[in-house]
Amino acid sequence: MESTSFKVYLKEIQKNLSTGQATEQTHRSALKMLLESVGEDITAINEPRRIECGAPDYIITRAGTPVGHVEAKDVGKSLDEAERSEQLTGYLSYPLNNLILTDYLEFRWYVEGEHRETARLATVTSDGRVKTRRGGIQAAAGLLQKFFAQVVPTVGTPRELAQRMAALARMTRDLIQETFRRESEEGALHAQLKAFREMLIPFLTPAQFADVYAQTITYALFAARDSAHKGMWPRDVEQYLVR
Repeated sequence: MESTSFKVYLKEIQKNLSTGQATEQTHRSALKMLLESVGEDITAINEPRRIECGAPDYIITRAGTPVGHVEAKDVGKSLDEAERSEQLTGYLSYPLNNLILTDYLEFRWYVEGEHRETARLATVTSDGRVKTRRGGIQAAAGLLQKFFAQVVPTVGTPRELAQRMAALARMTRDLIQETFRRESEEGALHAQLKAFREMLIPFLTPAQFADVYAQTITYALFAARDSAHKGMWPRDVEQYLVR
């Protein structure tokens, strides 16, 4: 099945390249289909909402839970150059815990900002043909399966939990700000900001509103978890969060 998925994928890449009009975005749907066919219960969302460190091309989820991100560059684009770019440096130093960088034919996998593995599926010959590399399908399939299986980091100390909570709060804040910016003045978030101003803080700005909202949601999640599972160091975590 995997072999068939990769052959269909490469045929689509070849078809796109043959037009002479293909861009990086042209191949996005082909990569989405490949990722979803190779990964069990995987959904690859193209152009997801922006996060604090930028906007990776795909977020990969399983049953609604984030698994990792994929950043795609155009076929033939130097991945060495892309790796040194400000964009990728930002992703890797953030870090995005589970990331693939690809030019659609080569796949580079990073875990917590560190390069883990590279697999080349195919190359483009001088006459424009997409040629599968010997062992390329097996190597690319193996890399993707390990990417999909990467375990989400666990929390072992109060500091680690506080850092994870802070990252969640920042991501939530960014999503709220972006949604607020896109929705009309009659939207739900605008209505809630108005209520906040009327009941709590008269001169609350949209940015402050997003920050307060995100922190409230994050702490509520923590409180709910703590009430269900005692001993999650609420006081110890607080000393890190208030710094």
